[in-house]
Amino acid sequence: MTWYDKLERRFGNLYIPNLMIGVVLVQGAVWLLQRLMHAVWITQFFSLQSAAVLHGQVWRLFTFIFLPGSYSNPIFLFLSLYFYYVIGQTLENQWGGFRFNLYYLIGMVGAWACSLLVGAWGNGGLLLSLFLAFAWLYPNMQVLLFYIIPIKVKWLGIAAGVMWAWDVLTYPGIYRLCPIFELAGFLLFFGPDVWRAICSWFNNRGRRNNWNNQWR
Repeated sequence: MTWYDKLERRFGNLYIPNLMIGVVLVQGAVWLLQRLMHAVWITQFFSLQSAAVLHGQVWRLFTFIFLPGSYSNPIFLFLSLYFYYVIGQTLENQWGGFRFNLYYLIGMVGAWACSLLVGAWGNGGLLLSLFLAFAWLYPNMQVLLFYIIPIKVKWLGIAAGVMWAWDVLTYPGIYRLCPIFELAGFLLFFGPDVWRAICSWFNNRGRRNNWNNQWR
């Protein structure tokens, strides 16, 4: 039994159902306010800034997840929000509400840790964590790259993972800890499985090379 199974047995009734629907709807509403009413203050008021949190503005620990990306085109915003809605609902249907909430909360805690380290942080890593979980569980599902090119989601997941590893290796000083913290949920849930898959791939590759060398 895994650690999250034990938590679910004890606290399994403590979760927000359809969490991703709420997040996506509020993000869409925030985007509309920002564009239609020029409410730039929302970003300043919602963003995750450690100094502000330490001065009592604790709502920022939660409101930062409602900030949408910097989309100028409403079509791209809609497609992005719909994509993450599908990912969130799929993961919740796969895991159940408690486990999905737990995964999301761990990602939020990772963002909090990043803000303490460097002063401020966003929700991009949290969205990446959701996408990587989706890619790991449904590697052969097809999505449209650039909304045009059909591609299996596992290839996008591999590309995202490589870019993430590059960030860990190239970020200066303490900043390189932030990519690790922001993917804390994925690493805790899938890290051992990913490591075994990588080791298995290298072992199989070594056996294939030995076989080829024997028959040359």
